[in-house]
Amino acid sequence: QLRDAFGPRVIPAVVTGDAASDLPIIRRAAGGTADVALDLLGAAKSTSTTLSSLRALRRGGRMVLMGSAEVPLELSFREMLANDWEVVGQFMYDRTAPGQLAALAAEGLLDLARINVATFKLADFRRAVEAAAMMQSLDLTAVVP
Repeated sequence: QLRDAFGPRVIPAVVTGDAASDLPIIRRAAGGTADVALDLLGAAKSTSTTLSSLRALRRGGRMVLMGSAEVPLELSFREMLANDWEVVGQFMYDRTAPGQLAALAAEGLLDLARINVATFKLADFRRAVEAAAMMQSLDLTAVVP
């Protein structure tokens, strides 16, 4: 669905949840190794995909964790240091991100028309929250005055 919406720059990697099986899948999608990985999984019951993504990084690569997991990330110091990886936790995004997204849209690299927006008046806030809880993929819930 993302590839259909955003074109050939999006390369799907359908993973299984088994770290050993998923590593070559992610590397193939990355065209070898990746410079950066962004983990957005929410309330994950396993960190298998996070570890596979981390292991798909080149030496000196960076993993940004913005999602969450209900279990620990089993990462050894030895593996991390041997690969010179940087693992960074980031809650939400920094203040420059909205401008960077606007620049991508202005350059035609991000088609915002592909996002399914459901708009609710502030008086319908409860319905907006219920709709937000059901969002998937490219859905967005907005509350307006």
